[in-house]
Amino acid sequence: ARSSCSQRSENTLAHASTYAFVSFLVEKGAHLNLQNHSQSTALHWASLCGHIEIVKYLCEAGKDRIDVSLKNEFGRIPFEEALQARRTEIAEYLAPLSKLEEEKLYSEIHESQIYAPEEETK
Repeated sequence: ARSSCSQRSENTLAHASTYAFVSFLVEKGAHLNLQNHSQSTALHWASLCGHIEIVKYLCEAGKDRIDVSLKNEFGRIPFEEALQARRTEIAEYLAPLSKLEEEKLYSEIHESQIYAPEEETK
């Protein structure tokens, strides 16, 4: 099961949810591409949870250090996390920075493939 944005408790950059905490960690030299147990980075989480100010900060402060094309265990880059979570402003910000796969249709979100609840056995 995937943790929700409010259920994260680890004190790592990938789980930081406030601008002050993220900027503190980055200023202290935190590894911007560090992935957690689900291979998600801070940029994945900020994109999924709708933290536009953190997304912009990570991309701008770490422009030469951050990899916006890293995929998590679900095979998604931060742009795709924003898109599936309907975080339009973040998706629009990340789109020009991201290496998008041509065969994917980003105009449609297939919710049956993303975060589908487990089907009950009949």
